[in-house]
Amino acid sequence: MKAESASELIEAVKTITYGSNKGVGLDDILKALVGREAEFGKSLAESSEEQAGALQHIGGQLERIADVLENMGGAKQ
Repeated sequence: MKAESASELIEAVKTITYGSNKGVGLDDILKALVGREAEFGKSLAESSEEQAGALQHIGGQLERIADVLENMGGAKQ
């Protein structure tokens, strides 16, 4: 719905808010948005934990490589 004036916009909001027989209420829209934001936040936190774990794993691998290179350098001398 495209509102051409402020009064049409107000009527559109009233229809969304009070037209519960046919449409979705504004409260429902807001609840859905808040729910999505919460889901996104949870997903982002889980992703961050996974990335932290992967970085720790990579760090451990780099330490092992450094140890091997150090041992190789000592063996050549």
